[in-house]
Amino acid sequence: MWSFLGAGCASILSLMLRPAFPSLQCFAYEPPGCIFNAELSELCAEFITSFVRHDDCIPRISYHNLELLRDEFFTTFERIKVPKIELYRHLRVPYSEVHVASRNAKVLRQIDRTPLESTFTTKIEQFRAERTIKNMATVHLFIPGK
Repeated sequence: MWSFLGAGCASILSLMLRPAFPSLQCFAYEPPGCIFNAELSELCAEFITSFVRHDDCIPRISYHNLELLRDEFFTTFERIKVPKIELYRHLRVPYSEVHVASRNAKVLRQIDRTPLESTFTTKIEQFRAERTIKNMATVHLFIPGK
């Protein structure tokens, strides 16, 4: 069984246990990149060592990246031009990479032809405006330790 958040939990637990066990050392393999702020990450550098493989996306996850992913999802959702149940049927059928473009043309509007005055689009723009204001105070998070 794999533990997908084990390195993150180990890092937080080591931070909590360090005062009671001053010689504690934590080796975190592939910790999520959104655990500690810069100051706390630097403070933990003497007892937490994080290991990251070159191609793993989990240590590179950040709040900003998740916000971008959500916005891309909404943008794609706005472009859907068929009933959602029909889109579901399209997604259930396996397509080769050659046919993906033609399938997308059947179910998605071109970006410049997305309706600008729909209720959904208006609500999404309100949501994005609210998130922009809230994100101005966002704390940047980092991998724990060194």
